[in-house]
Amino acid sequence: MTCSLFVTLSCKVKAPCSNEQRGLIVCLGAGVMSLTVCPDYLVSGVVFQGIPPFAAIAGFFGLMCPVLLFGLGSPHLPAGLSTVMAAAELPAGLLIAMVVLGEPLGVVEWLGVAVILAGVCLARAPSLLRRQARAD
Repeated sequence: MTCSLFVTLSCKVKAPCSNEQRGLIVCLGAGVMSLTVCPDYLVSGVVFQGIPPFAAIAGFFGLMCPVLLFGLGSPHLPAGLSTVMAAAELPAGLLIAMVVLGEPLGVVEWLGVAVILAGVCLARAPSLLRRQARAD
């Protein structure tokens, strides 16, 4: 949810903070949201059983780095293209999870990706058709 808000607002709202600060806010928001879904994660002690080094690496490359780079690039792109780029991150992440981590992914996951990408394409279709009509 926080990442979706970040994508939506990155191109529309000029915040008085740096991209690094916005990225940190998104990451903290994602952390708070995950703790609301699974609140006993911290209390159970799982966090302190060898996970922190892996969590730091995964958090940086999986959340902080993409959010930071997206925040740097999205003001220079049209809003629709930023949305397409953000949607393209989902199948790439699933593919990496499948290849690198050996995560079993089924038809439901790939169907969900197809629905999301189709929704983005349908949302972009009117502007692409207008651009095509002007070019002709």
